[in-house]
Amino acid sequence: MSILNVWRDEQRLLLAVDTRAAVIDPDGALSRSAGLEPGQPLHVSKMLPLPAAHCVLAVRGSGVMPAAVFSACLGIPNAHFDLLRTAMLPVLAAGMAALRASPMAAPGNQLDAKQEVMLVGWSQRANAPGAAFYVKHVDSDHFVAMQGDDWASHAAPWDDAWGVLPDGDSHEAMLRLAREQVRLQRVATPGLPFGGRLLVAEITRKAITITEVCDDL
Repeated sequence: MSILNVWRDEQRLLLAVDTRAAVIDPDGALSRSAGLEPGQPLHVSKMLPLPAAHCVLAVRGSGVMPAAVFSACLGIPNAHFDLLRTAMLPVLAAGMAALRASPMAAPGNQLDAKQEVMLVGWSQRANAPGAAFYVKHVDSDHFVAMQGDDWASHAAPWDDAWGVLPDGDSHEAMLRLAREQVRLQRVATPGLPFGGRLLVAEITRKAITITEVCDDL
């Protein structure tokens, strides 16, 4: 379980992720092969910057997805947000195919589970922050593009039963939102890895900055 939150206006965009993860490994064999104790909490990178493209990728789902998507994006020359957005569905298809053909297709890596990918960056076409969201549903290898261009915020996880979605328009607001997500999700699904550090990327026309806002959610 992961946090993936976005807030944007016409001048800047904030993207927040947590770092906690775990190997889904009922018999412990996969953990031990990696030198880990079964059930040992991990910290992983769930967002990856593409500085030359002025973009950041974030992934929610399998821990092996970020590297596959990032590697596929690196193969696109002269990349920028608008180009990557156009190319993202083929990029995701190529990433899934590469994972399926590799040792990373092991059951513990949860490729059949739901996967979410967020691409954010500065749109040259709109001269404003851009965001594009893609989802692969359970037992499918095909991603679909979600949402249009008119949304200002996104929060996962967030259940409508939890009430009105809090604002995420600052680093402090993202921290409050993430702490509420952790509190509610731990009640809903106790025992799942969730939380850890909170990292927030801020994207403006000329800069990408990544800040550790909290070291233990």
